[in-house]
Amino acid sequence: MPAKTYHIDTDNTLTLQWKFNWKNMTLSWNGEPLGVIDNQQQLKEGRSITLPNGDLLQIRLTGGVSQELEVLLNGTPLPGSATDPLQRVKSAFHLALFLGILNLAIGLLAGFVNLDILKALTAGPASIAAGILYIGLAFGIKRLYLVALYSMIGLLALDIILTLYLTTTEGTAYNPTSGILVKGFFIFILTKAVPAIKFLKTTEHPVS
Repeated sequence: MPAKTYHIDTDNTLTLQWKFNWKNMTLSWNGEPLGVIDNQQQLKEGRSITLPNGDLLQIRLTGGVSQELEVLLNGTPLPGSATDPLQRVKSAFHLALFLGILNLAIGLLAGFVNLDILKALTAGPASIAAGILYIGLAFGIKRLYLVALYSMIGLLALDIILTLYLTTTEGTAYNPTSGILVKGFFIFILTKAVPAIKFLKTTEHPVS
């Protein structure tokens, strides 16, 4: 059963635990039951709870296909929650770093293994170069460089455009639809980090 614990301060913790499809979400304060949100509909409507220390907790399920649990404390996203700006930048950093390592690994593997699937992925020196570039951009994102984030988004968008162009003009041995959808989802995640970086730059909040 999914669970998430937030440290409100040095003495108090808030734990959220729920079942499949956001059912029966239980809220615990320092391990003691605080309340229950019965279903997804109630979460989408949002709930406000006054915590034992007097803080106001607001919980709401946002988004459509990509749902996020918004957890606010006195109107501010709790550190580590889905809508926390720092968390969104971390997600973008980890995604860019993962794509960089993946491309690097595929490119290196193509030098030792002759597989059709690697050829379909245009593996080789191009993948190695892309991997190194993505890794560099990942650390740029971590340092709150908007140009690095925009570059990452642009490269993925260009990849989608080139894939569509090559598919329509030259054809391909595999269906690129799933790959395009996945890259589109990656772009969606990265774009959420744009306002987050802008906010964090004004507060000079470092990304660990």
